[in-house]
Amino acid sequence: EYAISGAILDKYNETGGAAGPLGPPTGSQESIDDGSVGVFENGMIAWSPDTGAHIVWGEIRVAWEAAGGAAGELGFPITDEHPIDGGLQSDFEMGHITYIDGVTQVVGS
Repeated sequence: EYAISGAILDKYNETGGAAGPLGPPTGSQESIDDGSVGVFENGMIAWSPDTGAHIVWGEIRVAWEAAGGAAGELGFPITDEHPIDGGLQSDFEMGHITYIDGVTQVVGS
């Protein structure tokens, strides 16, 4: 059993918990900088006091983790993934990541 708590647990439960699209946790929640990250079978929830709790998953998650995740150049997510013309986007403290037509692009500010 893994420890998930606070705003990450609240967000996880809002999406349906283990029966929802994120699936079960794969580890306990970890502290990163001034926030924390919970890792689940199909994605992550990252939280900081300045950004709140947001889901990062799929190819956007892969690109975000490659850029250092919450401790990297983009920082914590400030939105959940949302549709844009032709694809998807997640916004972060210092940029955004798009996934359009099978191509992921990381844009720092």
